[in-house]
Parts: sequence; structure tokens; C-alpha cells
Amino acid sequence: MTILGIIAGAIAGFWTRIIRRNMIFSFVYEWLEKYDQAHIIKTGTGYGTPLSKFIRCIFCIPPWLVFALEAFYICTFHPWWLYSVIGVLGGLGAGNLVAEIIHCLRNER
Repeated sequence: MTILGIIAGAIAGFWTRIIRRNMIFSFVYEWLEKYDQAHIIKTGTGYGTPLSKFIRCIFCIPPWLVFALEAFYICTFHPWWLYSVIGVLGGLGAGNLVAEIIHCLRNER
């Protein structure tokens, strides 16, 4: 289950690094920019919307991916509950560790 956390961290790192300008998913970047601009016009604040912050945050995505992947794993293979708890905690730690390493090595802001 820790491997699922590593996979979730890698997916989050990949996702947050490819939604930049001139990247493969640049249409998501453009949509988020329009969404943020509409929010700024409506409220007058320049902080961005919670949705766009969540989609761009490398530390916000791995916990949700870990819970989704490990819920599927637990429902499919029915491990003992103590192993499930230890695996989920290990997966959360591994996912955040991978996200931290990616953020340290490829911080683009």
C-alpha cells in the first residue's frame, strides 16, 4: 500500500508540472487562468479560487489519490484492519515524501 502512495505522489507531481503554459495540458492552464480572472472580477481579490489552488497544489492531490487507490485496494483484497491502517498511513507518508522531493527539485515559482 505504500507503493500506492508513491504512485499517487508521482501522479500528483506529474499533473502539477504538466498544467503549465506550453505543456501538454496547457488547455487546463488556460481554463484555470480564465477561471481565476473571472473570480477576481467578481470578488475583487487576487487570491485565486479554491478549485484552482487545489488543482495546482502538489501537496493537496496525493492524499485524495491515496485514499481513492487504497480504498479500491482494501475493497478488492480485504486485508486485516491493522495492516490496512498501517498501509494507509504509510501511503500518505510516501505520497507526501514524493511530492516534497518533486517540489524541492522542480520548484518553478
